[in-house]
Amino acid sequence: KDMAKELVQAIKDQYGPMTVKSYDHMAENFFWSYRDCLNAVAMEVVYARREDINKPLILEDICDLGIGTGNLSYLVLDKYLRSWREEGAREPQNINVFAADLSKEMMTAAEKKLCQLKRVTATFKVLDLKSGLKGVMDDHFDCVLSGFAIHHLNELEKSQLFKEVYR
Repeated sequence: KDMAKELVQAIKDQYGPMTVKSYDHMAENFFWSYRDCLNAVAMEVVYARREDINKPLILEDICDLGIGTGNLSYLVLDKYLRSWREEGAREPQNINVFAADLSKEMMTAAEKKLCQLKRVTATFKVLDLKSGLKGVMDDHFDCVLSGFAIHHLNELEKSQLFKEVYR
């Protein structure tokens, strides 16, 4: 019952200061299989996309649309850097992350997580995915992530967003 109240508060708060304090706890406990979903996406990015299973994928520029508190990006980057170490390869010099979210407060939480990772430089931008990706997709990204944001868009907005990502 308390979790339902937290979810209602998050919606009313528009993922602002009140939500940031409880979001990770709420996601872990309210959303069935949250951690499994994040791990599955991270494993897909790090291992399944390889052209040669014996060579680590090179990711230098990553885009996270709707980064929230940064859980997905952190997990992907952590697994990615570990994969290089475990395979005895020289780690990438720098990984650039472009992170967008509607909530400045959520991005502040994400920044605290991502700054813990060596070789990662992150740029954050307040962005409403409903308004499109003007200026964002002008850059090339090796990987575009979006964990728990796109479901907030209607069908037309999703279609327009995917067209911009895949152009």
